[in-house]
Amino acid sequence: MTRLAATVTLASIVALGGLGWRQRDALFGTTTEPGTPAPAAPDLTAEETAFYEYVAPRLRELVAQSQELAALGRSKSRNLIELQRRGGRVDDLSKQIDDFVAAAGVPARFVSAQEDYATGIVAVRRAKEESRSAFVTFDWERVARAIEVMETGADKLVSAMQELERVAGVSAAASPTAGA
Repeated sequence: MTRLAATVTLASIVALGGLGWRQRDALFGTTTEPGTPAPAAPDLTAEETAFYEYVAPRLRELVAQSQELAALGRSKSRNLIELQRRGGRVDDLSKQIDDFVAAAGVPARFVSAQEDYATGIVAVRRAKEESRSAFVTFDWERVARAIEVMETGADKLVSAMQELERVAGVSAAASPTAGA
């Protein structure tokens, strides 16, 4: 009997594993491709180039993740795994940018983009916290308000990304454009 129980248990694990593998996109969400920023213009200083090369790719992914969180909110997604995963990625990316800025500073050329980033990330963080609290208490009106704040923050992050790329001497239409 124990051999039969072990066989049934093993078959169940394999079946559940296969089902989980087939449903992974539904559980975890699809991969977001933020695109690659164009190279920094040759006339940037070494400090400006270092700033741009560090911040630009992270900001592009931050924009993509924030926009996806807003879209999930608009669609009233209840996929807590995907919401948590994307929210965690927003936290990681913004912390990386914040830590870099604290350590290296912001070159004067990028101050306007940094201001847009700072405004946008505050809104995105506030929206995440607000929606998390509202979701727990099933306060759907508060969730809806948090989604609006998330969208506003994501839009400001798009502005920061476009300004950063424009000021770096490249087109804001680097391939593909996040936010389009």
